[in-house]
Amino acid sequence: MQMQFTLDALPERAWPVEYFGPTWNGWAAPVVTREVLADVLTASGEPHRWEDDVAWLGTPAADLRAGEEPEYYDPVRPGEDGTYDLGQMGWCFVEVPKPSTLRPNGAAYDARMDFGTLGELVPDSRGFGPLWVAWDTNVLSLFETYGAAALDLELGSPSWERVSVQSQHSRDEVEALLDIVTMWLGHDLRFLVLAATDGDAKKPLPDGVRERRARAVDAVSAALEIGLDGEGGEATPRSRQLPRAVLESLPAGRDRLLVSDAYIGGAHVFLTMDKGILRRDSEIEPWGMRCLSPVGLRDRLKMAGLPTGFYLDYLFGGGPDLMRLSALLGAFDLADG
Repeated sequence: MQMQFTLDALPERAWPVEYFGPTWNGWAAPVVTREVLADVLTASGEPHRWEDDVAWLGTPAADLRAGEEPEYYDPVRPGEDGTYDLGQMGWCFVEVPKPSTLRPNGAAYDARMDFGTLGELVPDSRGFGPLWVAWDTNVLSLFETYGAAALDLELGSPSWERVSVQSQHSRDEVEALLDIVTMWLGHDLRFLVLAATDGDAKKPLPDGVRERRARAVDAVSAALEIGLDGEGGEATPRSRQLPRAVLESLPAGRDRLLVSDAYIGGAHVFLTMDKGILRRDSEIEPWGMRCLSPVGLRDRLKMAGLPTGFYLDYLFGGGPDLMRLSALLGAFDLADG
């Protein structure tokens, strides 16, 4: 596997490196292609501009007053082979250790999400990092209704087969949601349960149901946002909203608000079963976020090489993350309490 590096200020992102040069004050000095350098600069949010093959760094964003234009004075020049030694930037880069996660057969695998294989889900990103998926209310309701029973290990391997789902369409979406959650157990997939989701009910909820929903939102969302390192985290927010014409094409009310919040919150995917939102996926996709059903997302993740299926011998053999699973089951217990 190709070596990777990350930026100390953006530990959730990683990029491929050609090789590492001599360290700078203890920090790594990655040597990279122009494309990687451009992506690092964009992700950092720091002022910069290109002149031919030279990237000019500007006044640090933290030093700029509101409305002040940066001065560009620090060049990052390519070497004779066209690569860029990032040691000349003086930034705090860190070499990413090689993954040590093992499958039951002893083969190593990388649990991080490789943006290069995710294609249309993250069209403007390179390297590695978490894939952030925001949940619509109808997806949260599915998981609240069927998730605890499907993940009850005391009944055997997790399965939707012991759950009664009325329509075939709903069963397909429920099965796909379980596949996505089990992918999450073994890979750096993060879920966002938006604050507005709690109030997005088509009909007024009885007091007891509303209280249980509030507990479920808090507990389940906290569990689902746990990273592979056992810590929580936040997606990198976007600085601009979707164009007004795109937002106004969405169903009015809380549906539109949820999509807007997911986009500003940095989600790569808005997971929903709302047909009105799904029909607008092609209009939102050019702006960097997909609107997909559980089946749609599951199928794309499978195409990217993520395995589906979930068995106890794999689970306890070192694959999916028991800490994540324990937190999720505990969240259901808290929600039902």
